Amino acid sequence: MIPRIPMGEAAVWFENFLVDNFDFLFSFIRDVVNSIVGFIQNMLHLPVYWVAIAIALVAILHLNKKTQISSLTLGSIKLNKISASILYVVLTAILYIVLNLFLASYIAVNIAALALLFMVTKSTTIAAIQVLSYGAAFLIATLAPEVSSPFMFAAFIAYLSYVLSGKGVAIFAGLGILLINNINLWSETVETLSLILTSTLLALLISIPLGILAAKNDRVDAILRPILDFMQTMPAFVYLIPAVVLFDIGYTPAAVATIIFAMPPAIRLTNLGIRQVPQELVEAGKAFGSTPTQMLFKIQLPQAMPTIMAGINQCIMLSLSMVVIASMIGARGLGSVVMRGVSQLETGVGFEGGIAVVIIAIILDRLTQGVSK
Repeated sequence: MIPRIPMGEAAVWFENFLVDNFDFLFSFIRDVVNSIVGFIQNMLHLPVYWVAIAIALVAILHLNKKTQISSLTLGSIKLNKISASILYVVLTAILYIVLNLFLASYIAVNIAALALLFMVTKSTTIAAIQVLSYGAAFLIATLAPEVSSPFMFAAFIAYLSYVLSGKGVAIFAGLGILLINNINLWSETVETLSLILTSTLLALLISIPLGILAAKNDRVDAILRPILDFMQTMPAFVYLIPAVVLFDIGYTPAAVATIIFAMPPAIRLTNLGIRQVPQELVEAGKAFGSTPTQMLFKIQLPQAMPTIMAGINQCIMLSLSMVVIASMIGARGLGSVVMRGVSQLETGVGFEGGIAVVIIAIILDRLTQGVSK
């Protein structure tokens, strides 16, 4: 008789080994995730943050639409501007954490972050857009303090949807946010969005570099392929077990499980997009003396951007699909509303939570599709 292989016991031993020897690392990850989630929740609850971001995005989109240049150059410009915008947000967050200040009370931190961004990027266009964005945002917040966050959020999401995806999506997005507020699920929606955005951001920070590495190295691609197959076929519930053991309950284990679940499509599509770049463009870049870094950021990534955006879209959708599962381990939000409806047989509550999830899913899907176009 063949003896039983102690796979479960080995998993428990490895889990205990990680907890005993790397608890400091898990505590650090927990603090980082909770800080990011809290930062995004504050942004969504206080209109001045995302009003500035929305105005900056709209300004960049309009500038690009008015500029008659090739799609390859336009893709490179968009990539650089997105990178600079991310850098601006990171600089601002770091300054606030270090100085322990709040955006609503101190504008000096914004100016300092803007100065650092200008020093790093040397971009007068981005600097001007950010200055105008924060000026307009503070003006709106000053002139219309009685307007609640959901109404302002609905207005700007509608306008952003109009710029990216057209009139129909804009009407749906604006009315959808207002409906969510009408059924008293705005706070839960903010919690869900903060978890989705945090998980998506961290997943993309891991997935896109891995996808680029896999596209550049066939051996890495061969190693990653079975790992990604394993990650995609593993039931989502299984990821909750080690996440809870290592990170306790709350947003952090939910974010970790969501990141693992959402990573594979972004890795695969980043890899695919770079591999599908026409060889003629690569040869032209080599002929003009491009370095490997220039080739990647000025030719391959801009050309692969539609495919990469499809991966980002899938990453967001998979993150959203985890909200109900994440509520089982203490992550608050729309998932907990749906779970309450199921566990207590409250059909109305579950239906309202499900409708809110569907609205958010459609808005995020159409926005990411609009960006890719």
